[in-house]
Amino acid sequence: MIVDGTVEFVGSDANRALKAITDESNARRVTVKIRPTSSTTAAEKNLVSFSVRVEKLPPLDPKTEGLVFMAVTEDNLQSSVVRGENSGRTLAHTAVVRELKTIGKLDARPDAAFVAEPSIDISRGWKRQDLRAIVFVEAQGSHRIVGAAETNLPAL
Repeated sequence: MIVDGTVEFVGSDANRALKAITDESNARRVTVKIRPTSSTTAAEKNLVSFSVRVEKLPPLDPKTEGLVFMAVTEDNLQSSVVRGENSGRTLAHTAVVRELKTIGKLDARPDAAFVAEPSIDISRGWKRQDLRAIVFVEAQGSHRIVGAAETNLPAL
């Protein structure tokens, strides 16, 4: 098990998992806000734009930047396994990453802010009602996640 990209251990160690998750849940985080913005034409129905704002960076190494990522995930997926130990089973999948991209950098100054308006082109094979957009900030070097937010995609 890996918690927040910084602590790793055997996942069956319940006490260590609880401590690691508790410690990380109490750590200072950046403020991340994401909201979908509306498309203006029918031709843009598969293009979804978002307003993203990141601010209130916690103290980091002055040479460290925060990388800002956006992921689109889909729930309620399944796969039928034809070989191996799960042969004959149908497996359910949640939060499958359909797209992941870097949308910018946030420098380490405490007063720094990041604003962006990224867009995602929704593939025809994706079920829009099961999609979420997630923005997260990763401290470069340590790979620690210092903030995140999510939103559902707007209905058509």
